[in-house]
Amino acid sequence: MPKCKNCGEEITKFDKDICPYCGYKKPFDSNEYETRDVTQTIEFIKEDDKYNFKIKKRFIAFLLSFFLGVFGSDCYYLGFVKEGLYKFLISAVIFSVISLPLFFYTELSYYAFVVGGGVIFILSMLLSFVYIFSDTIKDKKGAFLK
Repeated sequence: MPKCKNCGEEITKFDKDICPYCGYKKPFDSNEYETRDVTQTIEFIKEDDKYNFKIKKRFIAFLLSFFLGVFGSDCYYLGFVKEGLYKFLISAVIFSVISLPLFFYTELSYYAFVVGGGVIFILSMLLSFVYIFSDTIKDKKGAFLK
């Protein structure tokens, strides 16, 4: 990209009449300006990563989310370990908020954990349908699910 003769800022070649940074008229000669090598800005693929790439399957992510989504296993499968831990912790908090009051303050204390687990399982099942109906889900490396 060309640079302004006055302030030295990089400007586009379309700003040949006036510099947008300092207001200098005719900031560069139209025939003389520096170009940048495009290959300097491209990150090359490492040799180790070239052959270790597998596309994740949408159906497997759906099954993991449907049956084990409470534990965040779908997030672990896609490479999002931190999000999987958050999902597990949120499930544990919701389970506790529902189950503990039922256990201590009602006569149905035997069924309190079944009710809490059922609510969490139903929420996890509903969230799992995102993997089936959405085409925009990506894994950690940025590849769409197959």
